Amino acid sequence: MTPADPTPPAVPVDPAALAEALDTAARAARPLPGGGSGLTTTAEAYTVQEALLARRFARGERPTGVKLGFTSAAKMRQMGVSDLIHGRLTDRMEIPDGGRCDVSGLIHPRIEPEIAFLLGAVLTPGGDPAAAVAAVAPALEVIDSRYDGFRFSLPEVIADNTSAAGYALGPWTPAGALGGLRSLADLGVVLEVDGRPAETGSTAAGHRGPARFRRPHHRGGVVIVPGAAPPRGRFPHLRRAGDLVFVSGTSSRRPDGGFTGASADPMGVTDLDIRAQTRAVLDNIATVLAAAGGGLDALVSVTAYLVSMNDFGGYNEVYAEYFDETGPTRTTVAVHQLPHPHLLIEISAVAHLPQHPSEEQHR
Repeated sequence: MTPADPTPPAVPVDPAALAEALDTAARAARPLPGGGSGLTTTAEAYTVQEALLARRFARGERPTGVKLGFTSAAKMRQMGVSDLIHGRLTDRMEIPDGGRCDVSGLIHPRIEPEIAFLLGAVLTPGGDPAAAVAAVAPALEVIDSRYDGFRFSLPEVIADNTSAAGYALGPWTPAGALGGLRSLADLGVVLEVDGRPAETGSTAAGHRGPARFRRPHHRGGVVIVPGAAPPRGRFPHLRRAGDLVFVSGTSSRRPDGGFTGASADPMGVTDLDIRAQTRAVLDNIATVLAAAGGGLDALVSVTAYLVSMNDFGGYNEVYAEYFDETGPTRTTVAVHQLPHPHLLIEISAVAHLPQHPSEEQHR
């Protein structure tokens, strides 16, 4: 007698049933548990997404565009993917420019600044995407995962139409008036709440789209990255030595001089968040590495400097969102202080980026 296999057979996913569950969760604002859908492939996930959209179209919604997910190299690394994902936008998601968004029917809404591209020609395989762009506009995207706590697998977020919930478009600028899409490479981005800056960033942080037009300043292996927070001294963001790229100590400082993960109330009491600062540091390093043609996956060594080892737990937790045991070697040390009293962490790193990747691949 052969013992029974202790592993139960995989249960086939019913795309229509999962689409109905996601649709109901969105309409009732009741989240589903993530990780238990049974989805294992992106092919299955897009089948569910199509079934979900079909339900919406049957209720009268009209498609208005496409949204891309994981346009940040850091987010790609976090999710363990190497390509973009996509979802669909509909007329019911549109929020008028200057209008109001009713979030009472959403589960846990978030908002993100984006760049919208209006295509004036059909994109063809092997063609120049920039040549198809007719106009560009600033945009805001509202996302709202239908999974509890934004916890989901890659196939699950695809099935959930990439968490799309709403969008607002600013005025369109003809592509010809921009002097080429390269002008989008290092624009500052400020997200305001009630007229006050809440977050700042740069279009250079994107892995695709505007990031492909980045124009870093190179000189003798030294790189200064437009759009990144400028160095606070006479040193570069990174320096190449052969196939190794050395990244200068990087903090959560933003291009506007402020710090992510640091805020003060009207009485001057400061709130410092090690988790927010660690994410910002790693995202800033990803932006700098992108200018050298790489990403966080190219890192081979990381040295982190903490003002207090009491912050080790929060820093370590966020670090694990970006790397696992196959990632770079790491050294963490405590220091007396960093260049600004709002800084809790700084990281320097070394990446391996072959100067001639094609030759490296054939060795």
